[in-house]
Amino acid sequence: THKDALAKVPLLAVGYPGPKRGSADFYALSMADILLTTGESSRLHQALVKEKKSALGVEGGLGWPFAGGADYQEPNVYGVQITASPAVPNKDIIAQYEAEIAKLRER
Repeated sequence: THKDALAKVPLLAVGYPGPKRGSADFYALSMADILLTTGESSRLHQALVKEKKSALGVEGGLGWPFAGGADYQEPNVYGVQITASPAVPNKDIIAQYEAEIAKLRER
């Protein structure tokens, strides 16, 4: 946790160790990222921004925030950034995020 007196809204970042470039996990995570974070139709945007209204925005990807799938070099991370609604506790937003990840894993 980093507190910034000038920040107007919370920003949450979730990261995971990234897979080896060109591996089956790399391609699977690339496809999962499209479902999770790409555009307003993405699962995280629909769930957190549109449905629950707990976030103002969601973005992420392989190598996020400084790289993308095309220039991803390992070791690196898969990261997701959630611009949080100040009215919703961070722990609730993380729980909602984790529920969406669980849905993807189960389906």
